[in-house]
Amino acid sequence: MRHGRKTSSKKSDGYKCEILTGGEKAAVIMGLEVDTANTPDGEHLGDLIDEVQEKGYKLDKIFGDSSYSNWQEIEKREEQDGIEEWFLWPVLI
Repeated sequence: MRHGRKTSSKKSDGYKCEILTGGEKAAVIMGLEVDTANTPDGEHLGDLIDEVQEKGYKLDKIFGDSSYSNWQEIEKREEQDGIEEWFLWPVLI
């Protein structure tokens, strides 16, 4: 299914993209994942981190909304990869 919902009245069709950026002012796209519209946000956080690290980049901070607050993944990455700072803010619809 390629149909997702933000709210009970707001439907989105097609696909969406999760993007991990870096560099000064987050101007460089370092990794991306495309999926169907009904896939929950944050589903590919681990894949994106792996993709960036495989390219030889070190991540020390992650910024995102609370959709990316997969605490098991965060704890794993803190221990395994040394990512110490996570800035996650609430989603406002």
